[in-house]
This record gives sequence, structure tokens and C-alpha cells, in this order.
Amino acid sequence: MVKKIAWVLVLLPGLFLATAPKKEFYYLFEKQLAKRGVIFSDETVREHPIGLILSHPVLYVKGVRVASIDTVSLWTVFLYTRASIASLTLDASLADMLPGALAHARASYSVLDPTRIQLRIDDPQLQGSGAIDFKTHTMRIVLPKEPPKSLRPFLKQTKEGWIYEKHF
Repeated sequence: MVKKIAWVLVLLPGLFLATAPKKEFYYLFEKQLAKRGVIFSDETVREHPIGLILSHPVLYVKGVRVASIDTVSLWTVFLYTRASIASLTLDASLADMLPGALAHARASYSVLDPTRIQLRIDDPQLQGSGAIDFKTHTMRIVLPKEPPKSLRPFLKQTKEGWIYEKHF
């Protein structure tokens, strides 16, 4: 009897994850972003047991093309969600201000800390970590290595490294 209860406790969450309406949650999230002027277009959405994969989305902010992305992988396990972005290429109009491409970036959100989104950038030329804090309305990214010269006007140099901080 105990084994049966243990199997139910193990299988039930797995069945919930496999049958949850992931695409519908994504479209609801996309609708909320559109209210703020952020639009993903031309993407192909595929489901997998614990998340979604968006192939070749193009990112627009306030009607301006900002970037094209090779893949975005979204996965959720109960109280934790992670978005991994592979091969982000910025539009040529932003090339003077930002690096033209990022190999990999990740954003993580946990219901246990609902006011923060953790950020991580993993690229051969640019690496860093930071957070978006909704309590203080700030985004802060720390780059431990020296960044490309095009980014330096937007950063402050401290003991921690180069810091980008933006209030919204």
C-alpha cells in the first residue's frame, strides 16, 4: 500500500507537467508583454514534457525590431521557471551601442522570490550575472571581465567589476 501511494506521489506531478497547457500559458504571457510594447513574432512553438521551445522568434519593442533569436527554451518545474536564449543577434541599428550577438543568456524566476528575476550571460566575449528587482524597479548586471569598448559608456567600474544599472 505504501509503495502504491509513493508511486502516485511521484507520477501525479509528472503527469501534471506533461499535460499542463504550456502553449496557452505562453500565449497569455505574450499577451501581457504586448500590453507593454514587447512582441515576439514569426516564432514556431513546440512543446516538450516540461516546457516549450520557441524557434527563430524576432523581438520587437515598441514597434522597433530589436533582435532575432535562434531558440528560446522555456521550462517550468513547479515553483521555478527558466528561460534560456541561444544565439541572440541584435539588429544592425543597435550595433553601435551593444554587442552584436550573444551566444547564451538565461533568466530564472522562482515563486519563492517573486520580486526578482535572476539573469546570467554566457558568451565568449561577454559574461555576467545580475537581477531584475521589481521592488526597487532596478535591473543590475555585473560583468567581472572587461567589456567591449562599445559598452563602457553605459557601465560603471567598481571593485566587483563593470556594472550596468537601470531604473525603470
